[in-house]
Amino acid sequence: MRCTFDDMMFQLPAFVALLLRHGSLTPRAPDYAQLRLQHLSGLEAYLPDGVKLNRHPGTSSNWRAFAAQLRAALRVQGMYLLHPNEHLYYIRIPKSASTSLARTMLNARFPGLGNLTSTQINFLTDLWGKYSVENSVLKNAVGFTAVRHPLHRLVSVYRDFFEYPRESFFIYHGYLFNLLPQHLSFEEFVKRISKIPAPLLDPHLRPQHLLLKPYLQVSEVKVFKLEQSDVLEEFLHTHHLTFHHENRSAEPYDYRQYYTSVLEKIALRVYEDDCRVFGYEH
Repeated sequence: MRCTFDDMMFQLPAFVALLLRHGSLTPRAPDYAQLRLQHLSGLEAYLPDGVKLNRHPGTSSNWRAFAAQLRAALRVQGMYLLHPNEHLYYIRIPKSASTSLARTMLNARFPGLGNLTSTQINFLTDLWGKYSVENSVLKNAVGFTAVRHPLHRLVSVYRDFFEYPRESFFIYHGYLFNLLPQHLSFEEFVKRISKIPAPLLDPHLRPQHLLLKPYLQVSEVKVFKLEQSDVLEEFLHTHHLTFHHENRSAEPYDYRQYYTSVLEKIALRVYEDDCRVFGYEH
């Protein structure tokens, strides 16, 4: 799926029809300010300067959440974390070992970070992460990231948030007026995603090359395949960093078993550019 204005216009009728048929004002989006306070309480020493954990009672309006999603659509790239000492930055691509790599970068900043949960790491990453590609620091630094077979990545999203949820809150409550309720079958999940314009896809679902593309125009970026994690580990070792892949499934599974031939074709229409750019076969 190429992210162009013409492509968005082509998808718009199907997306509007999807909203009209399945959109709902309930349940509301999670109150992330309250969740952040809940999970980061006691970790104030690890917050960026000037950031405070404020209480924000009540859940978010889905209209407000939709407005935030439209604003995010104008910012296609993923966020990045700067290494505090070396000329290095990590571009976050969710569901491609992003929690593990974020922990690696945060440990470089806070060697005594401790054994924080994945949720705490992700909330801290949200606070430390930056989006400004026009950063003079980046021009003199090397970026790196990890990518994953896009069809495997999509199954991982489904398993972690829909089939075997790990969190007490559901991140897709309120997303595009609840177009992705938690009870969806994998088939319906893929079909609905295929009708959502790429810029409106949540970062967990957005094609990986879109999250990465703006940084390629600024500095050197090293892209590692998660399937070849030993190469990534060797690179990190040269920068005195360690990597331990977390959030792995308790039981091994074959992502290909989730797809029929028809469903695979539908998913590839969304992620065909990821396969081409990163050299994945399908």
